[in-house]
Amino acid sequence: PEALAREPTPSEAAGLVEDLEALMQSMEPIHRQILQLRLQGNSVDEIADEVDRTQRTVRRVLEKFQAELVSQLKSASQA
Repeated sequence: PEALAREPTPSEAAGLVEDLEALMQSMEPIHRQILQLRLQGNSVDEIADEVDRTQRTVRRVLEKFQAELVSQLKSASQA
């Protein structure tokens, strides 16, 4: 909770980038594209149109990624 109330240190930010890159490398290419489009600020509707998938599929991919990232961050903070 305290870590969320402040800006990350440079080492924390670097660790997050490493975690994001590792997760993205393990993703299927279409899922990686969905995440990249979201990180670029596209809406779920725009992403669905771009990748020719349903909005539901796009939301599921993003929710799965978010859950995996949260899990990794929790594991890292407990280590």
